[in-house]
Amino acid sequence: MIRLLCRLYEPQKGNIYIDGQNIKNIPIESLRKQLGVVLQDTFLFSGNVADNLRLDSSINDKKLKDICYDLGLENLLKKLPNGLETYLRERGGNLSSGERQLLSIARVAIRDPKVLIMDEATAFMDPSTEATLQRDLDRLLEKRTALVIAHRLATIESSDRILVMKKGRLIEEGTHNELRSLGGLYSQLADLQEKGLTTI
Repeated sequence: MIRLLCRLYEPQKGNIYIDGQNIKNIPIESLRKQLGVVLQDTFLFSGNVADNLRLDSSINDKKLKDICYDLGLENLLKKLPNGLETYLRERGGNLSSGERQLLSIARVAIRDPKVLIMDEATAFMDPSTEATLQRDLDRLLEKRTALVIAHRLATIESSDRILVMKKGRLIEEGTHNELRSLGGLYSQLADLQEKGLTTI
């Protein structure tokens, strides 16, 4: 789905629309500027934290710090020896997986995309970090569409609409409460996760 939305693949049939406009009619460069993608496996390069967050944007230090604090990165930056100036090894090797994911979400937030796509973007975070981020994400997602792909259902419980996919097919859709009351696959997964059992 991400590849179709980013036009890495073209649909064999059907159409995809953003704000009523067929994405086939949007120049690829313009389309991709409207999309912010956060993947489970993040890529950080060797250099300081600030440069990894900015990439090619000209955002100033104050605004960068404000965005970091808005997204709940305050504790992470305090832990790092030099905050935003802390040097990162290649691929962010001196950070945990969860910390790398936090930075990748902040990097996308800086670009202020119209559509935010998160593919298992909180998978490596501990529950406490994820809960903090979830609260701050509510502000990030104001007036913005978010497509959140997740197996950990806590990540998507507050979504306006949840689509349950199985082997590439849509089998259920609704809110968290609606899907729980159906007693289908979503409800079964939610029961298993509440009992602390892992699911695939």
